[in-house]
Amino acid sequence: MINDYIVHALEVCLGKVYIFGRIQTLETVARYNRIFRDTPPSMVCPFVKRIPCYRSDESKQSKGSAVCYAWFIWDNQDDDNECRIKWLI
Repeated sequence: MINDYIVHALEVCLGKVYIFGRIQTLETVARYNRIFRDTPPSMVCPFVKRIPCYRSDESKQSKGSAVCYAWFIWDNQDDDNECRIKWLI
């Protein structure tokens, strides 16, 4: 599902695309071939601390998270095709 969302956003957006997702979004050969090989993000911004994210039906009493989240940013005006990392503190 996230693959379809990213592909669609990259097709229709003329400026920047921001995707908030799990760091595992970078994984898998299929996702690399479909998204990242030809349109790598300009920047990936992982959070230094794990941040809790909840679905609406989950209890918010948990203290932390085992999942690492990041912002994935594509800038159509960035022509160098280089992905940079910026850690969010």
